[in-house]
Amino acid sequence: KGIAYQQSGDSTWVIAGQEFTLTLLDANRQEVGNVTLRSNEWGSFTHTFTLPEQTLNGRFRIRCKESYAYIQVEEFKRPSFQVVIDTLQSAPQLGDSVTLTGKAFTFNGFPLQDDSVSYTILREPRYLWRIMDYSQAIIASGSTRTNAQGEFSVSFRLKKPEFDPNEEQIFRFRIQADVTDAAGESQRVESSLVAGNRSLALSCNLAKEICKDSVLQVTFRAENLNGTLIPTRGTTELIAQNSKKVVW
Repeated sequence: KGIAYQQSGDSTWVIAGQEFTLTLLDANRQEVGNVTLRSNEWGSFTHTFTLPEQTLNGRFRIRCKESYAYIQVEEFKRPSFQVVIDTLQSAPQLGDSVTLTGKAFTFNGFPLQDDSVSYTILREPRYLWRIMDYSQAIIASGSTRTNAQGEFSVSFRLKKPEFDPNEEQIFRFRIQADVTDAAGESQRVESSLVAGNRSLALSCNLAKEICKDSVLQVTFRAENLNGTLIPTRGTTELIAQNSKKVVW
């Protein structure tokens, strides 16, 4: 879609009822299409170009007099399979070893058997304000293969940098896995997990103020640092605290 207009100083007006020629040029600036259109009463015109089936990839351009618009043309190949990584159900801490599992399968549900899997594990600060202290680092990389069910596993240690053990530290570990089938097609999956020098985050829905005549009902949640609920056992105590009036 294009709009034809003129401008003089602070005044702008559309050009209605005038013919304009649009020329489509390929990545080698060779003409592959053109059309002549007439602007409507609002100065606009529209057209759809069909790209040649046999053409080079790259930056195409649409020319109208001295104006240009650019489009990027790339070859699209429909993927024949997908890769997923399972959600971690445990609550690891920095320094622990973990094993992540994944699966590669076609869109019809058939597993990719005995295909190559290459992976990289990156560690990066969880919060932006820690970037000055710790930069992104590759902590593991390697390769494996899918089994008869299309499954694969990646084991690595949540390596921690040197830091004050009394300081709370949380890092994100990003997993990049590339699966390549027998035909040479490759698909990448990325996942991440968060780990720190504590493994659980506890929370409850207890209000700051409640009526003393109400039945106290409190729900506690135990999650790993990735937000996954983790079954755990614990004890609770209800402590009466005497308040004293303070005069300032």
